[in-house]
Amino acid sequence: MPNARVAFLAANPRDKQTVLRQPEELQRVKYALSNSPIARRVEILESLTAKFSDLMRIIEGPKPEVLHFSGFEASAKGGILLEDGEGYSHPVSTSALTDAFRRAHYRPRLLLLNCCNSASTAKALSAFALAAIGYEG
Repeated sequence: MPNARVAFLAANPRDKQTVLRQPEELQRVKYALSNSPIARRVEILESLTAKFSDLMRIIEGPKPEVLHFSGFEASAKGGILLEDGEGYSHPVSTSALTDAFRRAHYRPRLLLLNCCNSASTAKALSAFALAAIGYEG
């Protein structure tokens, strides 16, 4: 039984022009963990076409200690882009994310938003995480 869970959620909506290399990013995470002394104690939950329902299922259910999102920012005001049922962009605002974390009583140890202009969203979500990382620019 794992002692810790890492959720890797990625979205690369089909209406975006830029193709992200999230499968390779996930492989790097898995490789780093496999070479770690804690490898057997960590379970990776993954979704490479993440929808809002996937996010909710993860934060309401297994509540992973680490939540790693790879994708695009929703807008200049923050948030993230997930996918809808057809694989197109589904923007999720920062306030919708904070509401979801609040309702789920979810407090990860680490929240990583690997997408452009995610610093403001990470800062807002830092109220729910021990550490939150986002990017400027």
